[in-house]
Amino acid sequence: MTASDIAAPSIPLTATFAGRLEAHGHALAVATDAGERLSYIELAARADEFAASLPPGRHLLLIEAANELAPLIAYIAALRHGHPVIMAGDGGAGQLQRTIETYRPSVRFRKDGARWVAEPGPPGARNLHPDLAVLLSTSGSTAAAKLVRLDRSAVDANAKSIGEYLGLTSDDRAITTLPIHYSYGLSVVNSHLAAGGAILLTARSVVDDAFWDFFAAEEATSLAGVPYTYELFERIGLRLRRLPSLRTMTQAGGRLPPETARTYAVWARGAGVRFFVMYGQTEATARMAYVPPELLLDNPGCIGMAIPGGAFHLVDEAGGVVEGPDARGELVYRGANVMSGYALVEADLAKGRELSELPTGDLAMRDAQGLYRIVGRKTRFSKLFGLRISFDEVEDQLRRQGVSAIVTGDDELLAVGVVAAEPQVVAEGLSQALSLPVSGIVAIGYDELPTLSSGKMDYQALLAAARAAPSRRPPTRGGGGRAIESAFRRAFPRAAITPADSFVSLGGDSLGYVALSLDIEGRLGFLPERWEETSIADLQALADKAVTHNRGVFSLRGVESEVAIRAAAIISVVISHASAWPIGGSAHVLLLLSGYNLSRYQGSRLNDGGGRSMLATFFQRIIAPYYVILCLYLVSEKTFDVPSLLLVSNFFGRFGSFLEPYWFLEALLQCMLIFAALFAVGPVRRFAVRRPWDFGLALLAAALAVRVIASLMMPHEYLLERTPDAVFYLLAFGWCLHRATTVPRKLLLTLVCLLIAALQVAGPQEIWEHFQYPANVTHALWLVSAAGLILWAPRVFLPNLLHGVVGLIAAASFYIYLTHGVPVHGFLHVLHVQNVPLIVAVSVALGIGAYKVSEKVSERLARGQEGRRREVVP
Repeated sequence: MTASDIAAPSIPLTATFAGRLEAHGHALAVATDAGERLSYIELAARADEFAASLPPGRHLLLIEAANELAPLIAYIAALRHGHPVIMAGDGGAGQLQRTIETYRPSVRFRKDGARWVAEPGPPGARNLHPDLAVLLSTSGSTAAAKLVRLDRSAVDANAKSIGEYLGLTSDDRAITTLPIHYSYGLSVVNSHLAAGGAILLTARSVVDDAFWDFFAAEEATSLAGVPYTYELFERIGLRLRRLPSLRTMTQAGGRLPPETARTYAVWARGAGVRFFVMYGQTEATARMAYVPPELLLDNPGCIGMAIPGGAFHLVDEAGGVVEGPDARGELVYRGANVMSGYALVEADLAKGRELSELPTGDLAMRDAQGLYRIVGRKTRFSKLFGLRISFDEVEDQLRRQGVSAIVTGDDELLAVGVVAAEPQVVAEGLSQALSLPVSGIVAIGYDELPTLSSGKMDYQALLAAARAAPSRRPPTRGGGGRAIESAFRRAFPRAAITPADSFVSLGGDSLGYVALSLDIEGRLGFLPERWEETSIADLQALADKAVTHNRGVFSLRGVESEVAIRAAAIISVVISHASAWPIGGSAHVLLLLSGYNLSRYQGSRLNDGGGRSMLATFFQRIIAPYYVILCLYLVSEKTFDVPSLLLVSNFFGRFGSFLEPYWFLEALLQCMLIFAALFAVGPVRRFAVRRPWDFGLALLAAALAVRVIASLMMPHEYLLERTPDAVFYLLAFGWCLHRATTVPRKLLLTLVCLLIAALQVAGPQEIWEHFQYPANVTHALWLVSAAGLILWAPRVFLPNLLHGVVGLIAAASFYIYLTHGVPVHGFLHVLHVQNVPLIVAVSVALGIGAYKVSEKVSERLARGQEGRRREVVP
């Protein structure tokens, strides 16, 4: 069957719900919690105005969606004027960049500071199918830029169908509890606008009192939620609240526990609220099934019946249709809302409809009433902690690592059978690779993998063994209550923390990263991938579900290579200042890590034009403590050192003094000023936003050129590579390390790293000043080791005891650097003691002590902030 055989009839733009907005006249279409209000006529006009601002022609539009008015208008404009639109979510900068690089959107609509701007993408025509309307990300666990292709008829049909079974009218007002880039959240928008209802637009969490103030003020009539939303409803006592305007509640996005469904069914019946449990997939635009409220109480574990215009049937393993009550088979859906197909590459955007029906991958049974119930999954995957895990992908991953293994599981655990491998090591590695708590992975060691009499692998035996494993009991709850939020408040004592915030959105830096990551790992039992971009609410959800187990002191735990490098480098710095040992180069590695973390944590702020705020944070967190030490020293010495006070003494040498080691902070500040100045230039910032990898390479090339030119024109080897012209390339290289998200990029940076190392060791002195032997060799070894680990081994495994020590030293690294001059100077120049191990031990202990004091101060500030909030919140 060809695509033309199954193509759905295309509908004109003017017949879609977005094309008929004016039919609802001056009725309210959108109200925001910022006070903005648009009627349907005004929404249509604003959408048309946005479309008119685009270049002529039909464009692929990418919207970095948020629950705000501007991206909603852009989305409606795309639907009204036939521009296919990618609704991009907050899956992290890496995922967004992969999507942009894969599909090359013609226009990128994003927030730049407080403004929303439409930025042109790469030039050239795009081959886009005439019916293509919306592209949404799938819920799979892989990092590929895989999108679901939805045509106009699918989007419109699903909006009308949902409105029909929910009974939506122009009197309905839906408040946004879900992001509009998520298919469920987007379906709420589509269905209500199709019915002439209103969207109450907010990005606030349901745990926020301001959310409910907005709900009451606008008399919202409906609430939508995924299972976790209903956990939050229980936490805030929703069923005890007085909500006179509420008429409808819906649930989808995963299986709601039957007891929760029953609880809300009973409450809703008494409160006069209609409660719908629904079932859907992004591949079916949003919804495929629902349970009528009157049937829910007796069928709390069902997904119900097909939505209007859709139909289900069951098929057996041979593809034959299964008939009769209580029959079981794979659930297959047919309806106008089925996707056209997947997109994996840009060329797929030219394809039309490739599917007439959707095999869901779920095994289901149909009862005598015609209601469907999910009883299992056909495909080999499970959903753990909200993540879809493919058993076959995990087996392939282990096979590539040389581990013979089989994998199975359910929605409670991932079971792994291994041969000739340490089970705990395998579990730890998968925990980090899959962003799962290690408590959710049970690895079983075998001499030979279990098989059936047929010779096939016995997955059921493995699953039974995993369920019975001693490590499954007795679990201890991880981090309940508001543990994650409390940890963030300690890390950001002066910030107004909300559940929607993340480490990156709060302007986190490398100084706070290590300590907070260790705290989160301790509460979750693992460190989620891209946790720094994950909201506090999502991290707390993982903490509430996590179970942690006691670990032996020699059991292995993963730690980021960057953390291990930081700990080793700071110890090396102390040793080099306390001795004549040939281990130089660690301070330069710390500059490399500074560039890496600058991209990682401050890249978004710089992209939004926040260079000044970045510098303000740097002054507050780094320079201010150093200035205290500087001033105390100058007072004690009764001297007035202008270059030091101006933070430019690194241009003068300052050799042999107590202050000499602090050249690092001055050079780092000067490099930060360069970054802020570059991103203050509009064209440079736009280039960095549109093409971050190319920007990084250009920055590195320019920095290396400056280094060479400075060596030729202004020889100053006596400054020992402590000025920005000599070291800025290290920060630029670190920036590129963070942006190297593909194998070709990593290979390119590896070659660049080896070239730089060669120049450091044997480069011509006239074009590349370098240290004399053996310092030149140690500098090169530090650079190659650090870059190699970050690129090719982002996590290393350490014994549990050492894991904690390394993490603590890395977390306290700044304070060790800041205070180590006191014991070094005291032992060497006052007491004339040259015991290097003793000096290192005292320096590390002093730095850790200072770090612990700073933590206590942060906790007190956080409590003070919390107390003031409570005083002003009734």
